[in-house]
Amino acid sequence: MDLKVGWNAVYLEVDASYEKIAHLPDGEIPSSIEQIWLWEPDDSAARFFRSPNQPYVSDGSPWVAWKSDGTQNDLEKLIGAHAYLVKCDAAVTWELKGRPMPPDVLWTSDGVNLLGFPTPPDASPSLTDFLEPEPFLRQKLKVYAYQGPVDPIPSQLWSLDDVEVVRGQAYWLNAPGVF
Repeated sequence: MDLKVGWNAVYLEVDASYEKIAHLPDGEIPSSIEQIWLWEPDDSAARFFRSPNQPYVSDGSPWVAWKSDGTQNDLEKLIGAHAYLVKCDAAVTWELKGRPMPPDVLWTSDGVNLLGFPTPPDASPSLTDFLEPEPFLRQKLKVYAYQGPVDPIPSQLWSLDDVEVVRGQAYWLNAPGVF
């Protein structure tokens, strides 16, 4: 997948948990990747984010991270069918090898969700078209994405017709009261 400078929201469709990030073969974690963050809320507790702000880890936070400078490495492995935030200091194509994974969605109706969608690699539908079978969700859904090259806070996308559901990309989604 192609990553730009700054924050990228990616959805891994392959499982690379066979090896710790620090021990992946050369090139699987390009040197331009500075940080990888996994947002994994505890669905057994009622402690969900209300907005997709910067990923800061603190006690009880659903964020775990890997940093190339070694200052934080509580994220040890890259699990497939999960969304990640990846910060790069240069544009790069990330070719991660692993076992293909089917989608596995954990959706919280009381906060935001960082998710990717299974779409054909050569035909990315609009979010409106993708959600055609779910009109109630489509009506309530708020979508956020990283717009600028270095902006750590995603912006709301106001028209779902303009949102292309790209394979391997993740989006912040919020649909209060929709399961």
